[in-house]
Amino acid sequence: INNDQQSIEELNTEELSTEEIAAGAIAHAPTSQKEGNAEPEQPKPPASQPASKQSSARQPKGLQGADFSAAPPRSSAAELIYKELEAMGRLETFSTFWDWYRGKVCAIAPSNPGSKAAAASSWLMLERGQFLGVGYEAFKQGCLIEWQKAIATKGVGVPHACRFLLPTKTDPSWLESYREQQEKPNPDQFLGGNQPEPTAALVFATPEDVGKAIRACLNELDLPGFLPPDLARHFGFTQGVTVGDLNEQQQREYLTQLQKLVEQRKASA
Repeated sequence: INNDQQSIEELNTEELSTEEIAAGAIAHAPTSQKEGNAEPEQPKPPASQPASKQSSARQPKGLQGADFSAAPPRSSAAELIYKELEAMGRLETFSTFWDWYRGKVCAIAPSNPGSKAAAASSWLMLERGQFLGVGYEAFKQGCLIEWQKAIATKGVGVPHACRFLLPTKTDPSWLESYREQQEKPNPDQFLGGNQPEPTAALVFATPEDVGKAIRACLNELDLPGFLPPDLARHFGFTQGVTVGDLNEQQQREYLTQLQKLVEQRKASA
């Protein structure tokens, strides 16, 4: 009995020691471990920056805080070209050329005139270089010769307007035609004989301008509205043909011949 009583006392002493050890461990453990079901504390994320600072941090250095919402839109390359031509006072001149090339030269086949903006760029370079040194009047004369060639070939091979004005590898055809025309002799030409070269002023003239000029020449020469028989046959008609029976190109040719006669009369007066 004494032995049994001693064993019970030793067992109680061991249980008490175990409880004391556990209690001491809990007392020194972190708070999160004291609560059996508590999850471990997560690290706090850094405080977010204000929207203005975040946006400025993504902008290039030196542009922080810049407001791009009110910035004007950038002008296109074509708009800059048109503005420069307008400042030079040559935008209307280019528009006249464009209408002539698209409506007259390219209408023969018909052909594609290409981009107007590209033609304006070539025109601007010609303006800056005084039309390759020969001037605007020589350019118009070369254009007229090229127009007549296009009519003769029925519009075959008509290039885009930008390439007509300024090719990339060769001299423009209008410049070559002008140089060839300058090298030709200029013998006296008469109505019904060799066809005189049209004047450069007729290149961009409207049909109304041509009609008015024909009537003025007829009045100055005291000629009727009927074409002479030899000239009517030249245009493929019989006698009794009036100016109104001619097409636009024939009227321009007729006007050129009338102007030549006016010059000859003034020279002999």
